[in-house]
Amino acid sequence: MDDQYVLLTFQDAANLAGVSRTTIRKWVDHAGLDAVKMPASANRRIRRSALIQFLNNLEEADKTEAPELMRFNPQRAI
Repeated sequence: MDDQYVLLTFQDAANLAGVSRTTIRKWVDHAGLDAVKMPASANRRIRRSALIQFLNNLEEADKTEAPELMRFNPQRAI
């Protein structure tokens, strides 16, 4: 399935990125990680493709501030 159609919970995104759910929430609220609001709910989901792009951009922007992302492998399945 195409990654743009795969929606992750904040916990799934955190597990994939190797960070906490709180970090994912902060990235969505303050750092530009896109999230999709679910219909008739306050819940949000993150497209897997958006997370991978965000992590790759973070890694390129400043590798010294995100050492935990150096291990990120977008080929890893969840």
